[in-house]
Amino acid sequence: MKKPKSLELTEQLKDLVDLHTLLARSGYPIRVEAESRMGSALDWDGSLKASIKITDLGSTDIRRSLPLLQGDRVWVNWLGEAMLTSHLVAFELFIASLSADCYKKVVDLYRHNGYGFDLPPEAPDVAVFRLHISRVRDLINDDLKAAAAEAKEA
Repeated sequence: MKKPKSLELTEQLKDLVDLHTLLARSGYPIRVEAESRMGSALDWDGSLKASIKITDLGSTDIRRSLPLLQGDRVWVNWLGEAMLTSHLVAFELFIASLSADCYKKVVDLYRHNGYGFDLPPEAPDVAVFRLHISRVRDLINDDLKAAAAEAKEA
């Protein structure tokens, strides 16, 4: 007997909430790298790829949530923010490795407009998030503004 659609959706949403909880903690390794070839840093457009082994998250149910992840970007953005905020230091280290010219060109001239998500067929045990490096800069700036506001109030 086939499950009713509402039950399938309920299970997918539960899996997404569980995945968000796992991504929001920082106890798993993450690999941050430029999305495209960086033979010349000035040819790079600022796209980043963050790879996570699914087994490191403690969950293997990501594929059950794919219909939601492929159907509406809001879910991917929600998960991507959890991953980014829990591993901000790894992204900050990547930004710190950029030359001033590269930073000015790719971080300041482009804008992040949403996360991408993939389970590559060549690496079925890896979840890949894609984002623009300007999102990292925006998050760092938000943290600095909040710290400045707290210091001003104290």
